[in-house]
Amino acid sequence: MEQTLGNILTAQGVVRRREILLAAAMAPALSFPYGQARAAAPDSAAGFLGAIVDHRFPQSLAFADRAKSLGTPTFGFTGDISSLWFDHLLPALQVNPAPFIGLTNTGALFCFEQLAWNAGMRVRLRVDHREKDGAIQHFASADLPAALRGRLVDADRAYGSRAADVAIGCQAAWSDCTHAVVPPPDVMGSQGLVTWVIAP
Repeated sequence: MEQTLGNILTAQGVVRRREILLAAAMAPALSFPYGQARAAAPDSAAGFLGAIVDHRFPQSLAFADRAKSLGTPTFGFTGDISSLWFDHLLPALQVNPAPFIGLTNTGALFCFEQLAWNAGMRVRLRVDHREKDGAIQHFASADLPAALRGRLVDADRAYGSRAADVAIGCQAAWSDCTHAVVPPPDVMGSQGLVTWVIAP
């Protein structure tokens, strides 16, 4: 019998992360490729499997356009990541576990992170972007090179394409960000986006 997230919430009261992911995987697929994405592209110029774009967010679209201009294929979704993961990313990762990058909301990152664990991957870089007092603040999980950090700050509200430069250009700053500290509570109220790298 098909089980939905609503059924899990009402039948069991408490929901574990695994149950949420299973419910998301069974949800109707709303994902679709961005541009002419290829399922297996570990040989891209930047050495990444691809860049992930959430079509709902202009900054994410700008991120994907910049990544594509740098030779990284792009993959897209709208809200639900299950089709993108199971139909495109997972088969490609099983052939070659190359890093992939994205600029999504925190919920999508959470799902990608959980699913990637089974493929031997971890979040290696995380930069949260939050609005406060009319400006965008960037909270990095690692010490970014000054030039890249400056490019993000200078971009202000048009940071999407600059975030792709950061994700692709700071491999020396990668670490295990599984337990990365998120932005302080006083900026958590606004819906934030996050730039991330998932790699072996």
